[in-house]
Amino acid sequence: MQVLLDYLDVLGKGSRREKTVIVFLAIVAGLLGALSVLLINIAIHRGFEFSLPLMGAFLVTTVLSIFTKRMAIRKMRAFLEEHIAELRLGLTSGIGNAAFPFVEQLEQSEAVTRMTIDARRISRTGDMIIKAYYSVFILIFTLVYLSWVSPFALVLFIGLFVVGALFVRFYNRYVARIIEKAAMEEEALFRGVEHLIGGFKELKLDPAKNRDFFENKLIPLISRIRDLRKVALYRLMESELVLEVLWLLFIGFFFALNDNNAVGAHVLIIFLFLEGPVADIIISLPFFVEANIASGRIESLQEQVDGQEVPNRPSQAENEAPPTFEAFKIRDIRFNYTDKQGQATYSFGPVSFDIKGHEITFIIGGNGSGKTTFLKLLLGLYPPLSGYFAADDKRIRMAEYGHWFSAIFSDFHLFNGLYGVSAVDESRLMLLMDEMGLSSKTAWRGERFTNTNLSTGQKKRLALVIALMEDKPVYVFDEWAAEQDSTFRMKFYEEILPELKARGKTVIVVSHDDRYFHCADHLIRLDYGKVSLDETIPTPS
Repeated sequence: MQVLLDYLDVLGKGSRREKTVIVFLAIVAGLLGALSVLLINIAIHRGFEFSLPLMGAFLVTTVLSIFTKRMAIRKMRAFLEEHIAELRLGLTSGIGNAAFPFVEQLEQSEAVTRMTIDARRISRTGDMIIKAYYSVFILIFTLVYLSWVSPFALVLFIGLFVVGALFVRFYNRYVARIIEKAAMEEEALFRGVEHLIGGFKELKLDPAKNRDFFENKLIPLISRIRDLRKVALYRLMESELVLEVLWLLFIGFFFALNDNNAVGAHVLIIFLFLEGPVADIIISLPFFVEANIASGRIESLQEQVDGQEVPNRPSQAENEAPPTFEAFKIRDIRFNYTDKQGQATYSFGPVSFDIKGHEITFIIGGNGSGKTTFLKLLLGLYPPLSGYFAADDKRIRMAEYGHWFSAIFSDFHLFNGLYGVSAVDESRLMLLMDEMGLSSKTAWRGERFTNTNLSTGQKKRLALVIALMEDKPVYVFDEWAAEQDSTFRMKFYEEILPELKARGKTVIVVSHDDRYFHCADHLIRLDYGKVSLDETIPTPS
């Protein structure tokens, strides 16, 4: 019973009106089911004498019971799907509004498994919950009738019921821990499959690595999940067996101690009728245990996400005209990466320099020098520990000005559509795709690109096409040319960047291509999180 009550709490976030209707229908169905037992016992009491009114009442009661039960199941299915959709929407919107450092550390497998596998575990309990509640209400109403037929049978039932309820409550806690552990291993398996697909080339290349990965990573994971779920299912089966034994003990004790044949006949009918509802309750328990665990896991992730949510405050900046600043001013910006104990593992800054508007600025430096960290600070993805940014002399919070920028990161994600572009100029899009050598690789059809399964260099060129279609005031490129051949590398530095500058765009490029540094108006070198060079490139005469 406690498990069923816990499940009501799982659905506590849903519509109160819908829940009230579902519970009301389940109560009515249970009451009608119990009423049919009463009508059968009346017929027995009359010696099975045919009575048209009694027969009519029985038929009407049975039909209404079936109808209300089916209506309750239908509404519960719809309610659960709405509930699951709200859970998924809450998680996705919460992640979308969360602080970037949190999302950066969020395990993809954790989010995906909880929005899919755990959500399905809740969803599939819809029919079971109605059958269980229907059975519970039948049990309650029938016990009321049983108290009138045989108070002794009622007392005996309540005693054994308390024993069974206590056993299930404490035993299922142990089972729940096993199921929770299996769910965590499933997340690890998801990560393993990501490695299998993402690292397929490396695994295929080296048989020893492939064998080691399978034998010491995937196969043990799959085996542990199998063993944990088998143990959980066996334990749940044992729980069901104990409840069935208690039910048989109840019947056996009653008939062993009862000496009234007339009462015994009535109670026997009640027992036979209750066998189905009691079985439904017992069978439903494993589903509710898994659903409660799944709901707890989703809520746990939701709480983490809510705790990291960055309020979407209405920003006047989004409605402002494109900026006409003379320079971005970076003043004393500092940032620390920290471990779980809050200790700094890498310190960036303080740095101070200007990025002139409508010019091309190269950010250069070795690996680990802080180039990508600076970009994330500039784009408002990381909050600075100290210092400020300014457009000319106006201090600004970069998190509110992300719409000024179009960025292609070194670890970029390629979308299959032009999100945020209200009106797509298809002729310009086709021209850009042709210039990037992509016309034979993909096409724009049905508001999306037909193929994004491209090489890394082609993906970057398609990302550049999307960025150019966005037509933002500021462009940021993080090692864009790294995977391009010599033709597109030259085209990027000597044609695309100058063209963006000619159109009045501000361009910021992270680059290692020293042979093209002359294409910049301004060079900033970072070393170990500090500025070691701030140089203006003279314009060729």
